[in-house]
Amino acid sequence: MRRIVPILLAFSTLIASTASGSSGRALREPGPGITSPAPTSTTSTTAAPPTTFTISSPTISYGGEVPATYTCAGKDVSPPLQFYAIPAGAASLALAVTTSDDAKTTVNWLVTGIPSTVDHFVEGATPPGTELPNDSGAPNWSGPCPKAGHTVSIEFTLYALTQPFTPPTSAAPAQVKAALDNAPGARAVMTANFTGS
Repeated sequence: MRRIVPILLAFSTLIASTASGSSGRALREPGPGITSPAPTSTTSTTAAPPTTFTISSPTISYGGEVPATYTCAGKDVSPPLQFYAIPAGAASLALAVTTSDDAKTTVNWLVTGIPSTVDHFVEGATPPGTELPNDSGAPNWSGPCPKAGHTVSIEFTLYALTQPFTPPTSAAPAQVKAALDNAPGARAVMTANFTGS
């Protein structure tokens, strides 16, 4: 009977130690002003916007395929565009869209005089600024139109111009594009592809 008492006491001590934690110390809630670390997550639902001068589109991925709706195979409307981190010193913005293959480069869209406060274009809408004639002769968007099975590269170039831009008088679209390329300021480029069907 005398041996049973010490055994019971040791067993009770073991249970008390286990309940209070492996160290034998009681577990306590954090004190005032101290918070427990928040659980971490390996997934992100919202991507942070670019911090460098960037042009992108919610419907066109970099290096991806341009949806047919923006080409002659579809509705041929202009795509939605987004502009990020526009340089603080920009006097105005300009946009040039060209289609290139092994044979030639075609100017699809030219827009100048875009206020530097503009940060996006709406799909199919007339953009802020001045639309200049493209290689089809019309001052609007004219999407790529390659032959069936032929793939072309489409380049969207956004210019942040530090000085007022005046297109050369009676200049061809390619000359306007060249003048923009040589104008002082910064450039952001997005490229994509389209295969004719």
